[in-house]
Amino acid sequence: KVALGLAPVDFANLSDFKLLTLPQTVKETQQIQEILNQGVEIYTGSQATSVRFLQQADEFAIIYIASHGILNNQAARLNGMAFFDKMLYPTDVYPLLLNAELVILRACESGAGELIPGEGIISLSHGFAQTGAKSVFSTQWVVPNATRFMGDFMRQLKEGSTKDEAMHLAKMEMVHSQHP
Repeated sequence: KVALGLAPVDFANLSDFKLLTLPQTVKETQQIQEILNQGVEIYTGSQATSVRFLQQADEFAIIYIASHGILNNQAARLNGMAFFDKMLYPTDVYPLLLNAELVILRACESGAGELIPGEGIISLSHGFAQTGAKSVFSTQWVVPNATRFMGDFMRQLKEGSTKDEAMHLAKMEMVHSQHP
């Protein structure tokens, strides 16, 4: 299977976190299916659960999660990513054995965390790196709507660019479109 895309959109079940809805993530996630065509499974809204992710993640080459990231500066183990049903923490991810070529954590501060000497930055992306995923794409800052950028990135991958080349070309396209 090629890609698994998850976009929870609504986080009413996580009322303790006071998260805004993310309706743009539906389009962002669906464009993966449009670009890659076959072998893509997309789950949005109430279908984008942590249970589904944990059960199916090891079947896909690309995993794409568009959601909210939660940064806890006091305890890195409490950095999380919101799914429809619950928050997913690094300790939930560590037991996974992923065959993924690429995990994309399209969530604010999914790469930020606590610097531990000898380990590096302990974050949600660190948790995914420990699962066997070959590459993890995350961010250390607040992410605005990234629909166009992620579309450009996925198109470059489909056309045969390496992950590094695809990232570079998508960044260049973003810069040129903002500053003609």
